[in-house]
Amino acid sequence: MMIIVIFAILASLYIALNYFETATGKLTTLEHISAINKQPLTKYYKLNELYLDKQAVRVHSAFKTSGKYDQHFDMTIYCSVPIQNAKIADTVADRSVDRLLSSLNNKDNLNLKKALLIVNGREASKEEISRIPRDRIASMETIDIQRSTLMYGENGKYGVIHFEVITGSDNQGRSLIIEQPDAWLAVSYKKTISNDLSPQEKEKAYNEFAEATQTEFETADHSMFTYLEKVPKSDDLDNYRTAITQTDTTLSADDAILLKPVYEPFEDRVGSSFGWIFGSFAIGAFIFFIIIQFFPLRKNHQRKLNSKKFRWLWLNDVKTILWPRQGYAVTPILILLNVSIFFVMVIAGLGFISFSSTDLLNWGADYRPAVMEGDYWRLFTAMFLHGGVMHLFLNMYGLMFIGIMLEPVIGSKRFASAYLISSLAGSAASLWWHPATVGVGASGAIFGMYGVYLALLTTNMYTSAQRKTLLTNMVVFIGINLLIGIRGSVDNAAHIGGLVAGIIAGYVTYPFIKDNIYISKKEKELLHEPEENAV
Repeated sequence: MMIIVIFAILASLYIALNYFETATGKLTTLEHISAINKQPLTKYYKLNELYLDKQAVRVHSAFKTSGKYDQHFDMTIYCSVPIQNAKIADTVADRSVDRLLSSLNNKDNLNLKKALLIVNGREASKEEISRIPRDRIASMETIDIQRSTLMYGENGKYGVIHFEVITGSDNQGRSLIIEQPDAWLAVSYKKTISNDLSPQEKEKAYNEFAEATQTEFETADHSMFTYLEKVPKSDDLDNYRTAITQTDTTLSADDAILLKPVYEPFEDRVGSSFGWIFGSFAIGAFIFFIIIQFFPLRKNHQRKLNSKKFRWLWLNDVKTILWPRQGYAVTPILILLNVSIFFVMVIAGLGFISFSSTDLLNWGADYRPAVMEGDYWRLFTAMFLHGGVMHLFLNMYGLMFIGIMLEPVIGSKRFASAYLISSLAGSAASLWWHPATVGVGASGAIFGMYGVYLALLTTNMYTSAQRKTLLTNMVVFIGINLLIGIRGSVDNAAHIGGLVAGIIAGYVTYPFIKDNIYISKKEKELLHEPEENAV
């Protein structure tokens, strides 16, 4: 009943916050996009005049899984389009790039049509060079194939043509295309396919999706929007900014303004969210009253709830799980450490529901190319990182459950050793199985602890009745999790690697703890002997 009340209040609060943020957003009218930095930033904009330079679009592809069992594979193509005040007019009659390149006195051994084009130290396309006024090109220099290959590797195998261009504004005061735009138009395309497809089938589906997206992007008129909405801090914003920098490292995207086109009237932006503020709470209240109508609180429970002892009882439960004590010290420390790192990442603004692969990689995720280059510490740090709040919750619940059962039996030091070994084994197995996948999570280590417990259940530590019940439950639990991993994008390689290492660690540990178990059993037998037979 308390959970229903809490969810009803949180739902109403969440909808209300979104409503007020949307409803109070100011629509700012700009004559040109260059005026956007001359006044405080707002949420919505209307432009009277603009030019979208679609030929200079920056593109980035992102992939992730979704669904309860990661059964969906989401492909998203993010397009960042420079917004200019107006189209830059030609200043020279001869604007053909081929004629421009052929005007070079080419005495070097290079292919003019396939040569790498460099503008002010960055790679550029023919389309970009064609938009640069001829009088802005200060110099052109060719670099032969032999030197360019040494300098630029595979990219310079046809030679290099280096342009020095004078930046600034043209003779009409308009910004040249090679400068940082004042803002970018944010356009995205998304397609979802089954995650059960093979890598080859996914690649084929992506290529078809990318080709269809390119055609749609080139034919669509993206300037027919009603108004623009500033993209808030989110994973989408990070992906749009990644699109800007990955094809042009000279551009800065840290403070880039991304504006998403909206084609509906500005007055319709709030939709029916105002009514749902009260509707969501009313639904929760209705369910609450229906429950208390059929299941009223009994009087003895009422007295128990009102007692001071009961009010503080839940704190003892939390303390029992999360506070280290004799025989149970490692598990709560591991839980608190994992949760603390997660909230540090949240405070750093990296997300909450999920984190991007790039951020996880920067914080120490498992990744074969990085490990092969010498980042061996990732095998250790990856077990303290999680992909999101649900990933953390499920892993910590599993760790708490096995820690309460296992750590008092084998001891804190052996528990910590087995946990570390299982984690490293899981990370190593993940690296071996996945050539270029970002891996995080404590699940490999947790599976290892279940493996230790599984190994001990096959010994004479427990009675046959206990062994049969616990062993059946443990095998079912492990089997279900492995099956879920086969269906979705869960890293089963890490699970299996940790599980195998844990089983081995369990059998290695048993000889060191069996004597203690035998003594404790004898003590229990003596305590339960009749008094006349006691020594």
